Amino acid sequence: MSQAGTLKDTPAGEVLNVLLRKGPQTVKELQEALGLSSTAVRLHLHRLQSQGYIEPREERRGVGRPVKVYHLTEKARTAMGSHSESLALTLLEEMLRLEGPEKVRVLLDRVSTRLADDYGETVRSSNLYKRIQELAQALERRGILADVIQVGEDTIFIREYTCPYYDLAQDYRAICEMEESLMSQVLGTPVTLEACMMDGEHGCMFAISLGNADENVAMQDDRR
Repeated sequence: MSQAGTLKDTPAGEVLNVLLRKGPQTVKELQEALGLSSTAVRLHLHRLQSQGYIEPREERRGVGRPVKVYHLTEKARTAMGSHSESLALTLLEEMLRLEGPEKVRVLLDRVSTRLADDYGETVRSSNLYKRIQELAQALERRGILADVIQVGEDTIFIREYTCPYYDLAQDYRAICEMEESLMSQVLGTPVTLEACMMDGEHGCMFAISLGNADENVAMQDDRR
């Protein structure tokens, strides 16, 4: 298990979770998010910085002196989001070299279908809103930090703060399309990747349109 994995259920791990969900934070912002003292927050930050998971940067926010803001490092994102990728990366590279990009795409399509079948064991509701919640929970069980965010009446986003294929996706963006296809199959409705951490965004945003009026009514009823 990686060092980051051992932090999962610790206060320092909670600091990492806040940085993943909210982006770069100051000590004061972390205090408010975690309900900890300044001393406790600084202690956890010191530990995480010494392990190479965060880095402080001086930033100007409005008027006044610059403040110290803590950012996740590439090491943290890789450790918290990647799973046995060295072998997979090598296999993809060899297949690309021997068979070409079209065969790689066919392989990824087959992988997305198999993963969708696995997720289908726990994503079973007939209601779209519930299926989205079930999928987010399934992603969490897989070790992917994710939130469900509703925008207006018609659109819901699943936001992933960690990528299960972080190293792979940096070189092969077809991996992102595979995740998009996987979610579409599991939910039984089109899913669109509208923001991606590979482009420097704070997490990946997958949009689901609630295109059926009855579904919207059912969603509202379920939340009462």
